[in-house]
Amino acid sequence: MPIHGKDAGRLTKVYFLNRRILASLSNILVVKGGNAYRRSSLTNLWRVSNAALHLEGGVRFTSGKKPEELIQKIIEAFSKEKDLVIDFFIGSGTTSAVAQKVARHWIGVEGSEKLFEMAKFRLKRVLMEEESGVSKGVKWQGGGFFKYHYLEQYEDTLNNLTIMREQDDNGAPDRFLANGPCFVEGTEAIEPEFKRLMFAEVT
Repeated sequence: MPIHGKDAGRLTKVYFLNRRILASLSNILVVKGGNAYRRSSLTNLWRVSNAALHLEGGVRFTSGKKPEELIQKIIEAFSKEKDLVIDFFIGSGTTSAVAQKVARHWIGVEGSEKLFEMAKFRLKRVLMEEESGVSKGVKWQGGGFFKYHYLEQYEDTLNNLTIMREQDDNGAPDRFLANGPCFVEGTEAIEPEFKRLMFAEVT
């Protein structure tokens, strides 16, 4: 007695062949617009092989490395060619590598110098026609380019400021000058004797 489907709760004849249930076409096909489509259940389970995962990209990353095939499925499910893919924890560079191979623009961010160097090494290999992962499936032939930049943290910016005190004609404190990569002008003084607080831009 099936518990799901059109025969749920009813006694039903079931036929087997080699220990597999035989189903009638009317149970597994649906016809729309003159075309027949196989019914299938929606699932959130993707079967992805990770047998050669340790070889992908030519980098060793024992914890957290994802199969390129899995990343490809995600990228292609939610974007189209030339869309932008952003990975804020680039790690070994899997997402950026796959994005490059499936014709997406990409941005990767990494705080760890060790992982940054690993991802940079991997992405250079991708540009030179690296053949692991999804390369063969997407007919990857190499090419392209990428740029990388070092970003300064807000705390580092503050630590790099040099504060100097200036005096007016009477010898009283007039303003603060800060040498740093920021520019703030015309702010009110924190204390009454200071006429203004100014941060001078240093280029």
